[in-house]
Amino acid sequence: MKTLTSHKYITAIIAIAVFALVFNGCKKADLKADTNTTGSSDLERAKAHAQQVSKEWGGLPEVFPMQQKMDVYWVDKNGVRKDPKVSVNSAGGCSNYDLPDYATLLQFQRTYFCGNASSPTPGYFIQFEYNVSWNKPVVPNNASTGTSTDGYISVYDDNGDVFVTDYTLTGSEVVINDLGTDPNNSANHIYNVKFKKSTVIPTAYLNGDPILNTTYTLRIGATFVTDCQLYYSLYAVPVKSFGFVGGTGLHPCDRNDRPIFQEPFIFPGQHKIGIAGYDPSFSCSEYGGSFIRTDLQQVQYSINGGANWFNFPNPTGSTNNGIMNQGFIRNFDFAESVPIAPGTYTVILRFKNWKYANGIPNPLITPPTAPPDCHSAGNPTLPTQAQRDYAEWAYEYWPLITI
Repeated sequence: MKTLTSHKYITAIIAIAVFALVFNGCKKADLKADTNTTGSSDLERAKAHAQQVSKEWGGLPEVFPMQQKMDVYWVDKNGVRKDPKVSVNSAGGCSNYDLPDYATLLQFQRTYFCGNASSPTPGYFIQFEYNVSWNKPVVPNNASTGTSTDGYISVYDDNGDVFVTDYTLTGSEVVINDLGTDPNNSANHIYNVKFKKSTVIPTAYLNGDPILNTTYTLRIGATFVTDCQLYYSLYAVPVKSFGFVGGTGLHPCDRNDRPIFQEPFIFPGQHKIGIAGYDPSFSCSEYGGSFIRTDLQQVQYSINGGANWFNFPNPTGSTNNGIMNQGFIRNFDFAESVPIAPGTYTVILRFKNWKYANGIPNPLITPPTAPPDCHSAGNPTLPTQAQRDYAEWAYEYWPLITI
């Protein structure tokens, strides 16, 4: 586990207070799945694929939508803020005003890992991601400056806000996708930058340590590197924000459970994509404590950059879910799209949790409505209703999907 000491005081951080989430145990399903299409039905392929994805996840990912715009500014290689009006040499490939239009912290994700024979220590996998609109490419590394696009996680003891440890996410833990031209600024592209910690963070850092009677705060941040050379070592653009407090994650309307995307190979020759619920195999069914399962997920997809959103209206197998065609699935449902015009797309998924106020109706033919039912609320501090509505959803990007 690589720690970060030189960035210990980097200002590109966002404070996220993460509260108790307790799993008393995990029942592991038989995950020796075969996704070979030969001789299998669509449903068999979908189930095998969902099992394999669940195995790779190592648990049930919980997504906390944020949609929070960050301040952006130039820094040097040590994270010290610089004034581009004074310091930037435009001959190096970046002008004085080449900052991104925006860097938005999209969401924070945590996945509880129960432990297994090869890795017995339980803990959480952490992932967070940004969308960056820039007229410069976001690149993994800049060889001429010796810098890289990195993510940071710092842990602070809440008793006096005392620094405990920190981690750097770099190399294979960073995934950069060019989502294409920014529809609001044709000179820019939007870059989705995802930071995925490859080893678990100890459970106590998220749930608190009952022996020491201590709780902790995680602070996350990022530094983005482009390909131009800058004077005075102005290598990177960080993002920062302070004071965001995430939901506890105990109630389903405080989070969004991540469904499982079913790629086109599940449906050979049919030009379709599909979706599965967040836990079709009930792989972690013993939650304990006050953790509550979600009743339904509302899931939609877009193939035109979010201009239009579509439900997965057709069941992949028999189901008694009468509102699947309205975009609602349960954790064990499998659904698929209508046929899509052949082509290569960036598929965007969006999803949010729902909980009925009076229990799941039987038969399941009545969609939830708020109030009295609730859904994940996203970031209620955003200034406009349109922004708050957008932030209720969690988003997932799948570039270069050939359908």
